[in-house]
Amino acid sequence: MSQYDSTRIRVTDLALGFLFDYDLQTWEVTEEYEYDWGNSFYTKEYKIDSGNETAFLSVEVDDEVEISIWRKVNVLGIDRNLPSFIMQHDEPPREVSLGGVTYARQEEALGYWRNTRSSNWQKFINWDYKDHSGQKLLSIERWDEEEFEAATGKVLREFEISNILPRDGQPKRAPRDYDERKKKSRNFMWLLLIGLVFVFFGLARCGNSQSAYHKKPVDELTQQLMPNESFSIILYDMDVNESGWSYEYLHKYLVVSSATADAEPTSTYTDWLEVSEDYFKENENNLGMELVSKKDGKINKTVSPPGWGAYVGNEQYGEWKTNERGESFWSFYGKYMFFSSIFDLATRPVYRSYYGSYYNDYYGRRSYYGPSMGGGYYYGTNSSYTKQRRPDFYTRRQQKNNFSTQRRSRSSSRYRGGSYRSRGGGFGK
Repeated sequence: MSQYDSTRIRVTDLALGFLFDYDLQTWEVTEEYEYDWGNSFYTKEYKIDSGNETAFLSVEVDDEVEISIWRKVNVLGIDRNLPSFIMQHDEPPREVSLGGVTYARQEEALGYWRNTRSSNWQKFINWDYKDHSGQKLLSIERWDEEEFEAATGKVLREFEISNILPRDGQPKRAPRDYDERKKKSRNFMWLLLIGLVFVFFGLARCGNSQSAYHKKPVDELTQQLMPNESFSIILYDMDVNESGWSYEYLHKYLVVSSATADAEPTSTYTDWLEVSEDYFKENENNLGMELVSKKDGKINKTVSPPGWGAYVGNEQYGEWKTNERGESFWSFYGKYMFFSSIFDLATRPVYRSYYGSYYNDYYGRRSYYGPSMGGGYYYGTNSSYTKQRRPDFYTRRQQKNNFSTQRRSRSSSRYRGGSYRSRGGGFGK
C-alpha cells in the first residue's frame, strides 16, 4: 500500500518511479539528482521521460516552491568559442543569445551534484541566465577544466504538474556522504580511538619537529619586528585567487618600523602572503587598517586606523596643534614628516577628539573605525575615503564577485546530462 495520500501529494514529494501529467503528456521520473549549494541547502532535480522526449524537472524549496523544466542544448550552439572564452576569462559572457532569445547572466555558484543512487559527489560551477521576462532560463556549467554543458529552461507553476502518482517499493536513496555510513559502524569509534593514540604518540616523538600549528603571517612579522623600538603592521591589500577547484586567500602588508627612538623610520611592503579563509574573512573590513602595533614595549593587536597604535599620539614623534577653527589635530615633527605621508594625514588629519575616543574607549580592547560618516565609517574597507584612494582594489574585488567563494542557493536548478555521468564508470561519475 502506498505511503502517500493521493489527494495531497505534491511536486515536492516526487521520487524515482513517480508518474505525473504535464503539458498534455504523462511523464515518469527515471532518475533523481541532488545538488548541495552549501550551508545545508539542497535542491532536487528529476530526469523525466514521456516516451516521446526526455527533460529535467528542477524543484527548489526555500521560502516558496520554485519549479523549472530544462532541456539539454549544445554549448557550441550558443557560441562555438564559448568554451575557450570561459577558460580564458574564468566565466562566460554577461549576455548570450540562443534561438533568437537574449539571456543576461544573473548568478554564479559553486555546487556539488550526485545521483541519489550513489554517495559520490562531483564539483561544478554554474552560471544562471534569464531573458528579459524572467521566464526563459539558460544554464551553463563547468565540470573539470575543459568540460562544459548547457541547457535551456522555463519557469513552471506548481499547478502545471498534476495527477502525481507514487510508485510502491521505490529504491532507497544512498546516503549523502559515505561518512554517514561509517558513523553507523560500531567499529568506527574504535578506529578513531586507535588513530588518536597513534597521532598522540607521533606528536610526542616529534619533539621539536615542525608543529601542526601554523602561525599567521602577521604573527611571524610581529615576531621578526620585536627587536624594534616601535612598529605598525597595516593591511595594505587583499585578494582571492582561484586555483583549480580551490581558493587561495592573500594579504599584503605595509610595515612601518623604527629600530630605535632616534633611528630613521622605514617602510616596506610585503609580498602576497597566504592566509587562512577564516582570517581573511575576519579582516575583510580592515583594508588600510593597522592590525598590530608596538609602543612603549607593549604589543597591541586590536584593529585601529593606520599608525594610531604606535606613532599617532606618541609625543616622541609629534605633538597636538590647533588650527584656525580651534580644532586640535596631530602633527608629526619635521624629522618624522615621513609618517604624515605614509598615514595620509595631509588629506585625512587626526583630530584629538577622534584620538581621545579611540585611546580611552577602544585601545587594546576593540576595533576602532573612527566616527560614523554619512552612514559609514571614517576608516576601513567600507569608508568613502578608502574607496577613493584605492579604486584598483574595489575594481578587482567586484570582478571577483566581492571575493565570495560561498556556494549559494539559486532561484533555478541545474541540468545534468546522462543518467550517471559514467565517464569513468559507476554512479556519480
